[in-house]
Amino acid sequence: MKLVGIILLLALFSYKSHALVDYSEETTSAPRRTFTPSSSDSSPAASTGRASPASTSTSSARPSAAGPIVFAFSPRYEVITVQKSNRESKVRATGLEARINSPWNLHLDMKYAMYSTDDKELSEKSGSQPGNPEFKLGIDWLDFGSAQDRTTVTLIAGASLAAKGSTLGSSRTDKIIGLETTKRFFWAGLGLGYEMYLTGTPAQESEMAIGTIHHIYAGLDFDVSPDISMGIMADNFSVGNASDSTRANHLDENLSFSSVATSLTLKPQGLCAIELGARFNTKRVQSPESLASARLWNLPGAYGNTIYTGLGISF
Repeated sequence: MKLVGIILLLALFSYKSHALVDYSEETTSAPRRTFTPSSSDSSPAASTGRASPASTSTSSARPSAAGPIVFAFSPRYEVITVQKSNRESKVRATGLEARINSPWNLHLDMKYAMYSTDDKELSEKSGSQPGNPEFKLGIDWLDFGSAQDRTTVTLIAGASLAAKGSTLGSSRTDKIIGLETTKRFFWAGLGLGYEMYLTGTPAQESEMAIGTIHHIYAGLDFDVSPDISMGIMADNFSVGNASDSTRANHLDENLSFSSVATSLTLKPQGLCAIELGARFNTKRVQSPESLASARLWNLPGAYGNTIYTGLGISF
């Protein structure tokens, strides 16, 4: 009963405050921002807590055909550094990433964050503001091999829902479609993926209208020991212009940005995993503050470097 109480308190805290991965059939993992299944060791200490950035992405054990539904979630805290021409600003994100795995080759990823900043140029409001709830349904089109050399191909469909009454969360609703593949190499794993965001029209006139977003990503993670794993993930986003928009505030040229994230996950006991990580821009937009009104805080690397931490729990 005490354990259930702790889990409920964590979930409540995450809701009030702010991966992508493949899962092995025999281990229970907590969310992390990198991919791939863990080893075939079924003991709790061998769990790998995979999750993204961010990018973010979440991970847990994938049950067998006759197994129960598995739920994993991770409270996360991020600090985004926005590089301006004469100074730096900080945007803080506190939220929750979660995944539900079913026995029917389906899984559901969920992500939500609250944002805050002290920079009045980025937001006139103080305190936490709602971000965009995001839901992605994954369908395993192909899934073969043992836990040590497993290969998967997953179709993705989802949506990023509009935020209400926020100057940091977007007032658009975007549709998401994508394709992801992962491959396990015993103690390491590789993942590749593509997503397309079919952006909607912002409800607020102050928000910048943008075109279609294309997201290409790749991740590699490996187990250093039964209690430690490391990961690296690269993301590239291309944002299309909205020159055909009749709105005064619209993006009039295509832009792109890239970043690389590194993470360290500690698994002191089987139920939880502690993740520490940082994301660094490898390609920046020329003027991040001019893109602030597009409200792309949910896209890793859109505005600057990021440090983050998370606590993953699964059951």
